Amino acid sequence: ASRPFRDTPMRETWAGGEIIRLGRWVPAMNRILAGIRRVLARFPSKALLFWMELPFLWLARLSFLLDFNRWLRTEEARSVEVFHVHESTWMPGLAVEAAHKTGAVALGKATSVNPLAPVGYDIPFRGKWDRLRRQAAYVAPADYLRQELVRQGIPEDRAFTVPNGVELQPETAVGANRNEVLYV
Repeated sequence: ASRPFRDTPMRETWAGGEIIRLGRWVPAMNRILAGIRRVLARFPSKALLFWMELPFLWLARLSFLLDFNRWLRTEEARSVEVFHVHESTWMPGLAVEAAHKTGAVALGKATSVNPLAPVGYDIPFRGKWDRLRRQAAYVAPADYLRQELVRQGIPEDRAFTVPNGVELQPETAVGANRNEVLYV
């Protein structure tokens, strides 16, 4: 995981597993980004915000990647059997690179309608991660997402449907106020 704040521990045990947080520069970049967002909140331009944030987002990601690469050379990294990321954007590519270096398996999760959407400009070496993420295996919580992965080039033998563990009610509630939306 990335280390978002200075006071966030680099390592911590949670639910029986260890969380390792990487990215020494990330807390500093996040403080700068928060300042930029406060200043630019007065301006309605999303484009201005995007271009002002971009170098700092890129540096934060680079910091994470450098620390991850350093960690990959440790004995601890070589003991990992599965690199599982809960997304399908760029990090499955990082998982594939890690798996190649350690002999592990790379597994991503399709969580959106367009699971292999273009990798953003805020990601260093985005072309590399885009190419590598197509070598990962993927789980999808619904068959339509698995089918979309296959349609976008993931081989069928590396795309699996694993439903979420919560059954949803088949009926839909009728809202009294059609102008409000609750998104969960």
